[in-house]
Amino acid sequence: MKVVQELLGHATIEMAMRYAHLSPDVGRDAVRLLDVHGQNTANGGRPGA
Repeated sequence: MKVVQELLGHATIEMAMRYAHLSPDVGRDAVRLLDVHGQNTANGGRPGA
């Protein structure tokens, strides 16, 4: 959860936990967003590069 907090830019773990109870679809979408963010970071911020 700490990693998710940092990746999403939440100042506290409490803020990240506030959203942890949401539906599975929201969690799945968040993971996809983090995956895309990681890919963009790895290729210098160019989507699809």
